[in-house]
Amino acid sequence: MMNKLVVEVHDASDLMPKDGKGLANPYVQITFDEQEVKTQTKYKDINPYFNEKFVFNINTSRDLGHKTVEVCVYNHNEKKPSSKKNFLGRVRISGNSIPLSESESIIKRYPLEHSKGDIALKMIAFHDPFANTPPSPKPHPPQQHSQAKSSSFFEEHDEFDHDDEIPLQEINTNINMEDEENMFSDSEKKKKNKKKKEKEVRTFHSIGTEKPSHGHGHGHAHPPASAFPPVNHAPKFQSFVQPTVETQTRVDFAKSGPPNVMLMQIPKQNPEYALTETAPPLAARLRYKGGNKVSTTYDLVEQMHFLYVNVVKAKELPKMDISGSVDPYVEVKLGNYKGVTKHLEKNQHPVWKQIFAFSKDRLQSNLLEVTVKDKDLISKDDFVGRIMFDLNEVPVRVPPDSPLAPQWYRLEDKKGMKIEDGEIMLAVWMGTQADESFPEAWHSDAHNVSHSNLSNTRSKVYFTPKLYYLRVEVIEAQDLVPHDKGRIPQASVRVQLGNQMRFTRPSQMRGINPIWNEELMFVAAEPFEDIIVVTVEDKFGPNNVEILGREIMSVRNVPQRMETGKLPDSRWFNLHRPSAVGEEETEKKKEKFSSKVHLRICLEAGYHVLDESTHFSSDLQPSSKHLRRKNIGYLEVGILSARNLLPMKGKDGRTTDAYCVAKYGNKWVRTRTLLDTLSPRWNEQYTWEVHDPCTVITVGVFDNHHLNGSSDHKDQRIGKLMLPTIFLYLFVIGIWNYRFRPRNPPHMDARLSQAEVCHPDELDEEFDTFPTTRPSDIVRMRYDRLRSVAGRVQTVVGDLATQGERAQALLSWRDSRATAIFIIFSLIWAVFIYITPFQVIAIIVGLFMLRHPRFRSKMPSVPVNFFKRLPSKSDAMF
Repeated sequence: MMNKLVVEVHDASDLMPKDGKGLANPYVQITFDEQEVKTQTKYKDINPYFNEKFVFNINTSRDLGHKTVEVCVYNHNEKKPSSKKNFLGRVRISGNSIPLSESESIIKRYPLEHSKGDIALKMIAFHDPFANTPPSPKPHPPQQHSQAKSSSFFEEHDEFDHDDEIPLQEINTNINMEDEENMFSDSEKKKKNKKKKEKEVRTFHSIGTEKPSHGHGHGHAHPPASAFPPVNHAPKFQSFVQPTVETQTRVDFAKSGPPNVMLMQIPKQNPEYALTETAPPLAARLRYKGGNKVSTTYDLVEQMHFLYVNVVKAKELPKMDISGSVDPYVEVKLGNYKGVTKHLEKNQHPVWKQIFAFSKDRLQSNLLEVTVKDKDLISKDDFVGRIMFDLNEVPVRVPPDSPLAPQWYRLEDKKGMKIEDGEIMLAVWMGTQADESFPEAWHSDAHNVSHSNLSNTRSKVYFTPKLYYLRVEVIEAQDLVPHDKGRIPQASVRVQLGNQMRFTRPSQMRGINPIWNEELMFVAAEPFEDIIVVTVEDKFGPNNVEILGREIMSVRNVPQRMETGKLPDSRWFNLHRPSAVGEEETEKKKEKFSSKVHLRICLEAGYHVLDESTHFSSDLQPSSKHLRRKNIGYLEVGILSARNLLPMKGKDGRTTDAYCVAKYGNKWVRTRTLLDTLSPRWNEQYTWEVHDPCTVITVGVFDNHHLNGSSDHKDQRIGKLMLPTIFLYLFVIGIWNYRFRPRNPPHMDARLSQAEVCHPDELDEEFDTFPTTRPSDIVRMRYDRLRSVAGRVQTVVGDLATQGERAQALLSWRDSRATAIFIIFSLIWAVFIYITPFQVIAIIVGLFMLRHPRFRSKMPSVPVNFFKRLPSKSDAMF
């Protein structure tokens, strides 16, 4: 039996151009164990698609781990075919990382060394049972290389007789090569085994059947297959090959070893350990019926794989400094990506508890290096120890599996030898974005962000506090005492809740017992930590305000109103004089008489606070949870990706640090920030409860401005800027109309119409009826009146038409200088608005419109004067 290695070259992408025109002529050359093959050349393509398979011979299976597959990409020079190969990149793959089963063999992308681009390969090593079988007389076509074959392994063996094929075969991968040589060395033994298989065919059952009938003893043969009762609880695990002569029952199908183990007599199975069919309430089975749902499903987004590294802690680290201490930190490195934990000063038993996530699509190496270093402020950081992990041996975890428990690892030196002191606790696994560690992990996409600003790049979920309307009805007050006894106060009430402040009108009744009967509305938020301050004051001058009394109460003590038909009872509250902090309590104790205010205060729990536009409202439920209806379903949103975003940080030499925000109801979600890309791929999924189908979800994309510790700048919303588009559109229209500009002088003399010399009698003669029915004086009077009205209408319509003609003349090139000035101004203004934020432009325009009269002029402004001087067609009318 000979071992085979199959290498499939799928495609390559983003290769280095070599022909001076941005293209190349790439081909791939593969070398393994002195065997060398190459693919076809793809001309003028830097993203070639090969889809070619090659089969290599493996002399000894034990040598595969010590071999290396070298894949080189070269450029074919058409001008000088005999010249030296143009190198485009290389990939070296260790034999230990080659999978041995079809299920583990997948297409992987490997970055090219010493160049740009990557290549997609698929490899598998397996046993060839037909390697030593004599071939049929059918001739083979000549091969380019003797040791390697470019056709598929299964196509190569189609020439064998199909009558001798084995329909079902189990290959034991634990057989040594020496046993394989003895197994196929004797041809007679092979023929005997072949005849034996033809006579004796067995059927195997994975589930233990019921007890045999009492009529059979131990010495009798097993009954035929039809004598066994059907197994109802696991029918999928039964395999029938052919009508059988002899049957046997086995229960260890999942633990099967070599073929001879499968033919052993298996004792009867205890029914308590048999497989039983269950029906758990899974989301896929129920299809979300009944309100049950698995929160870890990510079926609306593309599954993204990440390499997670959980750095927990270390112990017994060696002393590195002169002072006999160590300032340790951990450096997690994978290819060009590097993550660093915080360094802890003078600690030989540090605890970090930091998680790192590396995207599988950007993996540039097969080795993960975890290094413990000593922080040194003066010189280079000292090396303490490290641990190396092969990514092909990293376990895969998919929720709802339990989290992978961290393990202790002994640190190694740079030569790979275990050191005496120093252990580190780690956990390394492959997972997806559904992993619980995904939101809190340090992502390789944010490798340039410091630890203090790392929280600004992570995924977050916010819940807005529940809002209530606070109704304060100010009814009246009694026994107000002003400071000046001889002055009659005209009081008003000021009510303050946090930053919200409302005033009543001054009482219509001047005196010490004023009446208002006014309602003031506020918005209060849970957990009701704000206080209500009710102040009665008297304003008796422009800047003179006297406080007559004040009452302070907590929102938590305000009753909630559930019923809309009945208002709560009103209450009288004592008013206290404002005083110093130290004397306030003593004055309250001495007070035997105080002014009072009559209030009705309640929290409206039956209403919904409209904190968003009614056209885009996402929640119409009342504030009280007791009055809310049950949800009618779930809303699932998968935020996949964005493309063609605007570069928001072009001044800094970067593009955009984008994240997406979605808001529905009281739940806000925010994806992680992807740095320096115009086409981010988030692939995050979120779920909301839906109470009303006539609601709207709001989604926005923002540029993160909190990556460098600057919290003064707000995150800018990414989208279209309308004003630059309008002015740029006007500029393009003006350039387009330049071809249709008039070639002849458009002006004419208005005196050619002779309209100025027309006498009123002539007009009366022209428009009068014939014969006239009215006296000539009346007809003339009516005609003059009608003409005056029509003249005014015509003047107004003419003025409107003139303004439109002047606006059209801006881009019609009727006045060449005016059109040229306008389109140049439009271009400059479009660039200015694109660079300058809209808020700055609004402030500048507002300050100009509200400027002081000293800076105003009675003469028309430059834009108005420019517009009035544009040509119109009023002078061309007869």
